[in-house]
Amino acid sequence: MRPLGLVWAESPGTFATERLLEPIRLLVSPLRALVEPGAGWGRMLHGLIGLLLLVVIWGICGGAIARIALVQIAKQRQMAIAEAFRFAFRSAIPLFLAPLCPLLGLVFCALVAAAFGALYRVPVIGPPLGGILLFIPLLLGLVMMMLAAGLVAGWPLMHAAVAAGADDALDALSRSFSYLSQRLGALAVLLLPIALQGFVGLVLVELLAAGVVQLTAWSLALTAPFDLIRPLFSGEGTAGSTIATILHTFWLAAVRLLAHGWVYSFTWSAAALLYLWLRNDVDSTPWTEIELPVAPPKSASSQLRAATVQEPAASGSAPGS
Repeated sequence: MRPLGLVWAESPGTFATERLLEPIRLLVSPLRALVEPGAGWGRMLHGLIGLLLLVVIWGICGGAIARIALVQIAKQRQMAIAEAFRFAFRSAIPLFLAPLCPLLGLVFCALVAAAFGALYRVPVIGPPLGGILLFIPLLLGLVMMMLAAGLVAGWPLMHAAVAAGADDALDALSRSFSYLSQRLGALAVLLLPIALQGFVGLVLVELLAAGVVQLTAWSLALTAPFDLIRPLFSGEGTAGSTIATILHTFWLAAVRLLAHGWVYSFTWSAAALLYLWLRNDVDSTPWTEIELPVAPPKSASSQLRAATVQEPAASGSAPGS
């Protein structure tokens, strides 16, 4: 029986590299589909919808993960998941708009360049005229490339900036782009130990998930028929009723999903750590400085009840009573 996670046993280096780069590929794939020349409007629309879904999903999930990591690093306090998601929903607008701003800039430059593309439809003189003015679309292409590279490299940093208390989406965007441009070399060096830590963590998580499934199958096989347990846990064909296969597949997929999601949590947690380091190095802002939610003021009724409770206590402790 092949336990969960054994798929990487033959080439762990390749497997870990692909998995660690998966969040970046998830972002780059719809972006490539959007900007591929001659892809057609259908493929471009598919890429655009994919990017918008990433903006929404990872705006909330990435913002919550970054908030948990920042509070734990800066304040040495474990933040509840529900509290982190409440913060993410409260900060949804800057979490969404920060990555959308470079996307809107890219679309604007593309529309301007598309106006020059219309010259190529003019018979005879169109292509030569387009060649004369080609330097303008090339400059726009340079701007679009810088925006796309900044978006891919800075997207998790934008979420970390919002989670650390950036004023708005433009503040988070400017901080991310500024920090990347000023400390690009140091950041590349710092990514090496982070990648090593991610490799070790990924292997441990996969071993943990594989061990859970392996030990579960072993303990069940102590009393259950092994010929029935083996196909149910290995996914090799079907065993018993269809309902049993579906139920076992569901729970095993849940274990795989939890193990698979670790790399995304690690990516946004590492981005939070990198953001604190970059902010401290560039702006000399202390690592412990992040914005925490302010406790809501007490209502008049609650203050009155507190005063009512304190009044008898004060009278009962008076001298001579």
